[in-house]
Amino acid sequence: MSESLLVVTGHKSILASVTEILEAEDRTVIGVRSAEEAVRLLSSQNFKLVLISIDPPALDCGDLIRRVRPINPEIEIIALCPIEQRDAAIEAMKQGAFAYLITPIASGDELRLVVARALERRHLKTRIHHDVQVIKPSEVIANDPSMKKIMTSIRRIAATGAIVLIEGDPGTGKGFLARTAHSLSSKRNEPFVEYRCSHRGDPLSEGALWGYERGAFPEASRRFRGLIELAEGGTLYLSNISSLRSGQQQKLLLFLKTGTYERIGGTRCTLRNLRIIASCQGKLSTRVAEGNFHGPLEAALSRVRLAIPPLSERQQDILPLAREYLAELSEEIGRPRLVLSKGAEKCLLEHNWPENLRELRNRMEWAALLCKENTILAEHIF
Repeated sequence: MSESLLVVTGHKSILASVTEILEAEDRTVIGVRSAEEAVRLLSSQNFKLVLISIDPPALDCGDLIRRVRPINPEIEIIALCPIEQRDAAIEAMKQGAFAYLITPIASGDELRLVVARALERRHLKTRIHHDVQVIKPSEVIANDPSMKKIMTSIRRIAATGAIVLIEGDPGTGKGFLARTAHSLSSKRNEPFVEYRCSHRGDPLSEGALWGYERGAFPEASRRFRGLIELAEGGTLYLSNISSLRSGQQQKLLLFLKTGTYERIGGTRCTLRNLRIIASCQGKLSTRVAEGNFHGPLEAALSRVRLAIPPLSERQQDILPLAREYLAELSEEIGRPRLVLSKGAEKCLLEHNWPENLRELRNRMEWAALLCKENTILAEHIF
């Protein structure tokens, strides 16, 4: 699905230039000429980004930013201005714009880069989960003995606040188990915040976790509270922890020892009421042995270690999971409840499921679309 961007400008040439460059990137660009039109559209449509042409007195960029924020607090804003209006662009950044670009736009690459970074920051901000829906133990399908053992462990550790490391192949449901542990704890009504660890070393990616002060790097137009701070009182879930860069590993270890960390730009912060759950594809100890992960951090994270088996080793869970997925899909597409034929059940049990739960869900979705009646046959799945 393409991302929708709004351009507010009275200059046809600017709109044409922005549209040509960004629509080539599979983005949908909509242009309006006035602040009133912009506010009307922003109130009714979900735009990811707005580009505002600074054109006083016809268009007051700062005033429009102030009007946009209450409508869509997560939207990112880029100011467009001629070289002689650079001071106004800087003022727009003080009001909360992510960046500014000089018009006429001389480089499509620069526009594409700034837009990509702005959209990435919006994605990082909306990655915060304040979902207080509680996952009940009865909703977790764990008929297989190996999963029953894991659920018993989760119930025991939920009340302790202990750091938990969940290991397993891709698609085995590590994130779901992390949320389950949160839902069974005393923090169930507090934030559950996910940070997807990455090898990337740019300040924006690191700042998403730790936060940053205004001016800490070129894109830091205002102070940003990191996900770690926003998770206070609840659970911070560090997904794919083995991808965390070396410098961040040291910073995380210091936080686990002292409860303190620094935002990028220098402010020291202290958090005392935060639970950490981390996940890793495969065994984290293997990454340590390979020299790709810091041993002391692995030791600190693995006080409680849960190893999720692949779906191929959970034979007693395959059919109940498939039926649960079909029930959800039936409701989503507005059809009577879909059922599995005996042949379909046989195929499901014989398949080795290299992509685990993700593959099972995808195959059930595909089967639901192919099935003309209410019974899923083997040929609908494979």
